[in-house]
Order: sequence, then C-alpha cells, then structure tokens
Amino acid sequence: MCSTRTRLSGVPVSADVMFLKVLKVAASLALALLPYSCSDATAPGDAELLENFRQHQPEFSNMVQMIREDRKLQHLWANSITPDNAIDEKRWNEYRELMSRTRVRGIHANMGSDFDVMFRSKGSDLIFYDKGYIYSEKKLEPLKESLDLKRSEARHYAKYYRHIDGNWYLFYVSNSD
Repeated sequence: MCSTRTRLSGVPVSADVMFLKVLKVAASLALALLPYSCSDATAPGDAELLENFRQHQPEFSNMVQMIREDRKLQHLWANSITPDNAIDEKRWNEYRELMSRTRVRGIHANMGSDFDVMFRSKGSDLIFYDKGYIYSEKKLEPLKESLDLKRSEARHYAKYYRHIDGNWYLFYVSNSD
C-alpha cells in the first residue's frame, strides 16, 4: 500500500482510496454519457431550419450587414465575443436579440477574400455535429439534396451544404470519428 496520505473533506485518505473514488466518478460519468456516444441522433431537420430561415430572412440579412460593419468581430455567442473589444455592449445586445429570434446560438465571421458568415443553430450537438446557416459570397461544395443525416451517414469531419437561395446555404459539419 502506498504510504502517501492526503486530506479529503478533513479526513485522512490514502492515495489508493482516493484513486478508487476518482475511478468510481469517472466510471459513472462514462456510463452516463454512453447513450450519447452510441446514439445515431440526427441534427435539427432541414424542414425546421428552412422554415425558420423563411420566417426570419430579414433578421439573418440584417446580421450579415451588421457583421460587415463590425469588421473586427470574429466569433459571437450570447455570453462571449472574439475579440473582446470588437463591439460595445449595446451592439452585442442587438446581436443577442436577433440571435434569440432566429434560434442562432453562435455566429462565426470570415472577413477574408471570401466573405462568409456561419450561423450555428440551436439544437445542434457540438460534440458530434453542427448544423445551421451560411451566408457565402462564393459557391459552396459539396452540395446535397438533404442534410437530414444521421451521424453514421456522414464522413468523419466532413462538411456538407444545401443551397437555399442566393448566397444562403444550410450546412452540416460532422465533428467526430
């Protein structure tokens, strides 16, 4: 037995006992997450996303225009932005309001030679996949008829697009092995 002793909650505990406690917690966590790792869940459906887009197209277009104006902005979530000083609190609140109405949980802007903006939809599972909208000034490929994919149907770390209208697309990104 190991002679190293440590205090956990004021009670002396040997390293072996502490290791067993940590192992028990890790095993419990693994069992709790097992259904998610083995499931073949699908992302939000195309029909749901397309209906949301059609209902809120002016708001999506407004956010694209705002991002063009806020050239420093790279990433925006309800509780964080990158870089920190890209916009003021008033402007951030404008984005938050639009994100809430459009069911968007995150925005990522590419201000390079090919301007595009990714709108991550609520309901996506960032561990396994991401799905949402992209505004892009270049044609995106590969295009698919449907992005209603199960995890098992998507290549690992692949990106797929479905054209909506003009510069707008749905996207699906597989984030796992």
